[in-house]
Amino acid sequence: EKVDLKILTALVESKEVGSRSRRRASIAAVAVARAIVLGPEAVQKLKELGKGYSPQKDAAPRELPSDAVIVEVIDALPVDWQWVAGLCATYGARPHEALMKAHVHVNGLVAIGGGKTGARQGLPLPKAWIERWSLERKRLPEINLDRDHRTVGAQLGVALRRFGAPFKAYDLRHAWAVRTIHIGLPDTVAARMMGHSVAIHTRTYHHWITRRDQQQAVDAALARHRQSGGTALVTP
Repeated sequence: EKVDLKILTALVESKEVGSRSRRRASIAAVAVARAIVLGPEAVQKLKELGKGYSPQKDAAPRELPSDAVIVEVIDALPVDWQWVAGLCATYGARPHEALMKAHVHVNGLVAIGGGKTGARQGLPLPKAWIERWSLERKRLPEINLDRDHRTVGAQLGVALRRFGAPFKAYDLRHAWAVRTIHIGLPDTVAARMMGHSVAIHTRTYHHWITRRDQQQAVDAALARHRQSGGTALVTP
């Protein structure tokens, strides 16, 4: 069957509006349209169909699993997947980093040997999870690691779905980031440990950072109020 604008449009429209898969389908359709010279109007239409996706929609879901849910799920995993999921939960590592590039030192720090954004170290939050899942003893599932990092990293998500986890693999990383916000770890430090820029960190976790800053402002105002004998909040 001959490829034309109608077929390319149907391909893009078969994906959910605003989704990553629709955005990718749009990019692919635009490339095909240009290759077979359908013209600028067709290219523009296919571009428009792919609009509405933002990485932050996937990157920072507002409903993250609680620590109790995370523990319940990871406790029930086979020991090899338990190590991988536990590392992502405890250190905020990306799934492919846990599978391909991570090592826990005897001092409790994790070393990420290269990867998407270079080598780095990270803190355990909470530290008790190191012992709970024996993270100092590296264990990997029997999967093919000789593939690109996206394909390898996706295997954790596949495993979590197979074992009935009510959250996505990347939610473990996001939950770690929110934990750093709650304990007051500076955003610059947290961003460095997660292996991304402060700008990306601030944008991705804006919702939780804003709530933290608002709470800190309220706490500071209440402290001044108490120190002044109850008059600091009274306006003249």
